[in-house]
Amino acid sequence: MSYGFEIMDYEIPQNKISIEDLVTEAGYGADMIERLQQGGLRFIPQNIDCTLDKLINKAILKIKNKIPDFEKRIKGVILAHSLPFLAPANIPFFDYCFKNTNLENTPRIAISGQPCSILHQAVQISMSWLSKEENDCGILLIGADQANSPQERIFFNSAMGDAAFVGVISQNANNNLILSSVTETEIIACEGEMSAQKDIQEFRAKNPSLIRHCIESALDEAKIAVNDVRYIITHTPYHSIWDLMASLLRIPREKILDDYIVDTGHLNSNDSFCHYIRACNEKRLCKDDIAVLINPGFGGSRGCTVIRV
Repeated sequence: MSYGFEIMDYEIPQNKISIEDLVTEAGYGADMIERLQQGGLRFIPQNIDCTLDKLINKAILKIKNKIPDFEKRIKGVILAHSLPFLAPANIPFFDYCFKNTNLENTPRIAISGQPCSILHQAVQISMSWLSKEENDCGILLIGADQANSPQERIFFNSAMGDAAFVGVISQNANNNLILSSVTETEIIACEGEMSAQKDIQEFRAKNPSLIRHCIESALDEAKIAVNDVRYIITHTPYHSIWDLMASLLRIPREKILDDYIVDTGHLNSNDSFCHYIRACNEKRLCKDDIAVLINPGFGGSRGCTVIRV
């Protein structure tokens, strides 16, 4: 069976905050501003006008009317997130997410863990779910995260923006075909920023080779050579690590698309998918181009999905 994204879109808040203002609000100094700017960041989107459920709802409503019989064809919903949802037990969070979508009674699951790569795992679960369903149906895939404070946005010399990605995976896709999707996990620094310094150093030393292995595994599964890839679309706002990855993969640096992060920042596992859509909309990716979406997470786990436009 072959699967693809029948439709994809995202919702990123229009409100943006500069790195200088964010760092000041979070209580850090000029050295933090300099580190973030060296990583390529200038602005991040900040969802201050509505709660996360409303951001998700906006994203779903963007695609709802673009698929005939949307509510009938969607057989399941998967919501992938890296951060905990701060919703009290008596608040019907999912009901708010699916307001006016006619999906209130559709089977749904939420998955977390595997920070920064969880959306790739959700792609794999979606395809497994569809293998047991009728041909003319789809899984609504959602990736969404929102920070709850300026301090929560800043970690590992990175800054987090807010976003909600939505896509419908089915066998009816004519474009955005999923050629492979893999997730690899080798936990080295299990406490994130709170890990022992020796574990953080070990992770950073191994991370480039782990990222390369994940990309090469996904390409092998897709039977695609790295030189046939139009873009590797990245996660994390560190230009320097992608300089190194270009060298390790022996590809021209311009094949790695990381310039969008200047005004989105770290979108957890959503950024490579949002940037893929943006690249398609801007015609940087065209019909039949191959894109590799890669999300390495600290700690760490890695997710990689190969898509033919």
